[in-house]
Amino acid sequence: MSLAVGGSYVEQGERLAAILHDAGAIKDGTAILDLGCGSGRLAATLGRRTQVDYTGVDIVPELLKYARKKSPRSYKFIESHSLKLPLASESFDSVCAFSLFTHLKHEESFAYFDEAKRVLRPRGLFVFSFLEFREPAHWGVFEETLDGLMRHKRGHANVFIERNVIELWAARLGFSPPRFIAAGDPGPAGELGQTLATMVVMGEAH
Repeated sequence: MSLAVGGSYVEQGERLAAILHDAGAIKDGTAILDLGCGSGRLAATLGRRTQVDYTGVDIVPELLKYARKKSPRSYKFIESHSLKLPLASESFDSVCAFSLFTHLKHEESFAYFDEAKRVLRPRGLFVFSFLEFREPAHWGVFEETLDGLMRHKRGHANVFIERNVIELWAARLGFSPPRFIAAGDPGPAGELGQTLATMVVMGEAH
């Protein structure tokens, strides 16, 4: 289960929780949605640290089963293969998505951005990670992906999104201008190995 989410299960869970704490996305009583929750590395950490109303969504039933075992009984886990989330509008204070948009087509990512906006309450916070070409540390990921393609080796898709694209999506959907933290910057976000973005629900899409 650790390998299924890239290894370092406990360490990465602690890192993701620290990122959310630094971003102001979690505190006691927060209703948080974890998109692409995987085998529960974040959920397990939050369950030890704070009292939150947690919901995790993923497409892999085996990962969700393991996540349930590692988390408090009050935590909710949902298997969903749809780009439309089976969740009520304005029902969360925070939405996070770590290492999710790195594996999706841009139109799929945009659909999830739209859904994040829908399920967030006014002034709700969206925190997510992504790969970008401008980040030197990410170029190796691109080279590995290219090498796998040339060798006809199947692996994870690694999709890059540039900051100007995220800024455009944010403006179109009614989020605040995103704040970016580059991979390699000091703090838990820099240790993630991906660029981090945070943005707030502002108003209606235009």
